[in-house]
Amino acid sequence: MITIERSILRKGHIGFKVAAYQQLDHMRTLHSSFPREADWAGFYVAKTKNVAAGYRVDYQHPYGHTVTLIHDMKVLICKGPELENSSITGFAKARMIIDALPEDMKTSVIKLKSPLIPALGRLGFCYQGPHDDEGGIEIIIPNRLIAFVAMHEKIDFGVNKYF
Repeated sequence: MITIERSILRKGHIGFKVAAYQQLDHMRTLHSSFPREADWAGFYVAKTKNVAAGYRVDYQHPYGHTVTLIHDMKVLICKGPELENSSITGFAKARMIIDALPEDMKTSVIKLKSPLIPALGRLGFCYQGPHDDEGGIEIIIPNRLIAFVAMHEKIDFGVNKYF
């Protein structure tokens, strides 16, 4: 059973990200990802370095960053074994989350006729939930809220020779 809690992500450090760029270009990220509205479209932040490090293989030249928020942001903390289960599709998980939302939010999300994460962004919320079934946690910042994110390069992993 999925449980949902409303909370606040406090201004400051919230996690880590591995990406293909040294610096976050807010406008490029915003414009390149808006046309792709999908249930899980957004800016992913891992709560721990270990979860973030798993994304190094996705890039030809990965960089590690710390991620901070420039002000407090609302977040929905979603938990449940269904969200940890890799055999359940992302589409099905999004539907389960919508069904588990408090009635006021569920009504708002349905009225928006928008995929899950973009709809949450329109309501001013980020998402926090399981990354895997081993306790990893990720935060998804909806693309429309990316302006409130700052990143600082910490590690240049160098060119991925297996890419």
